[in-house]
Amino acid sequence: MKVSIFFKVLCVVSLIFLAGCTQGSAGTTVEDSVSLSMESETKVDETEKFNNDVDNNSEENGDNALKMLVNWKGLFYNPMVCSPYGCYEIMNRTDYTGNILYTDVVTRQRIFLSPDLSADHNNSSDPSWIDNTLGGCFLFTMDDTLFMSRYNYEDTPGELYCMDLDGRNRQSLVTFTDYNAPEGGIASDGQNLYMVLYKQDKQWLVRVHIDSGKIEPLKEMGGDAAFLTSAYGDTLVLKEIRAENTDSEDQMESYLSQIHTVYHYNITDGIETEILSWQQDKLLEEYSGEYLYLLDVDKESLKEVSLSTGEERMVIDALSAESINAEEIRSLYPIYDNHLIFDMGNDEGELKKMSVNLDNGRIFSIDPYTESLDAYGSQYLGIVGEFGDEFLVTSGTLEVPMDGIDPDGNPMVVDMVMSKLSVIKKEDFWNNRFDAMEPVEDVFLESMD
Repeated sequence: MKVSIFFKVLCVVSLIFLAGCTQGSAGTTVEDSVSLSMESETKVDETEKFNNDVDNNSEENGDNALKMLVNWKGLFYNPMVCSPYGCYEIMNRTDYTGNILYTDVVTRQRIFLSPDLSADHNNSSDPSWIDNTLGGCFLFTMDDTLFMSRYNYEDTPGELYCMDLDGRNRQSLVTFTDYNAPEGGIASDGQNLYMVLYKQDKQWLVRVHIDSGKIEPLKEMGGDAAFLTSAYGDTLVLKEIRAENTDSEDQMESYLSQIHTVYHYNITDGIETEILSWQQDKLLEEYSGEYLYLLDVDKESLKEVSLSTGEERMVIDALSAESINAEEIRSLYPIYDNHLIFDMGNDEGELKKMSVNLDNGRIFSIDPYTESLDAYGSQYLGIVGEFGDEFLVTSGTLEVPMDGIDPDGNPMVVDMVMSKLSVIKKEDFWNNRFDAMEPVEDVFLESMD
């Protein structure tokens, strides 16, 4: 018996950053991958290496400058995560175990995060092995450290692990007994992690000390929902959403009464400063370090706001002049290569993907870069990461057969659906030359036969 289910982490749109370098030989190990990547400096300039932040354009303000490690919209935009030399993801198994996979940007190969590619990757002796994925896990990196967070599930507390980039020396950093594990944005100053966590029915901005695992509460967040949206210098950018009309029996009326408020939080002195606020559906926003991009639905404009100086720059003053109906814009995605991508959808359910060059305001369609990933709707292929002048992108679906058990206890084969990966030049991507994509070889499949 054979069925197909969708791997919930890897089937969503992948929109965090990395790109590749040069071709290599088959069967490269993790150690070889890192070595080859470090030797490729002639191809990839050191200053352009991916810093694992959704903002690749913000200026560094010192060794301890804050930067985002996980996009503020959470797991949807972080199914895969990148270091300067490769990309990591979790492959879930049917028995709620899993493995960490590593895509090497030099050799264009996806392998188990293991020093021995021919080894049995289904036990704790292998660095790629995850013994419990129940509730869900996600990865993120900081400098030379790979983190793995597991969500709280029923009576099992969440856990935050840290390890070397090759998967070795894994250890538990935090057990989330008083708080729930993080679900949204995570920032770092190189010594601590900053995140918003739930504690019972309240949300708290906390500092997690990496050296000790201590959780230090900084402030109780207000509103009905709160987010850590961006970071730069010594400043965190926080957002709260509060419903003004909570007594209404009309859910839409209550929804439209929501007020969004964005403000600074200085981690040195704890001073908060409100930046701006708006009513639900009036603005759409995306962040890039110290810059905030606001799409004004009523004014049909897109502007850039410097969060540090307050200076504003109009990117597009009339979307309608570009044949864009602002009311049809559904989602804004993380910014990469100074481009903002957004979805548009009409009442008939038709979707298309557009991009804005934030330097010159040019709007163009990247609709050819779409493919149906499942039978229930069209999933847009996404940028996994950027590196130098290239993107690592999803480029279709990959069915990985795994042993499973049906509801009656009989053996069955389950196809876990993952994303295929490819590398493409940024110039080719923005000009819809998708036949120039170079596929990544799924070497990890060879050891699963």
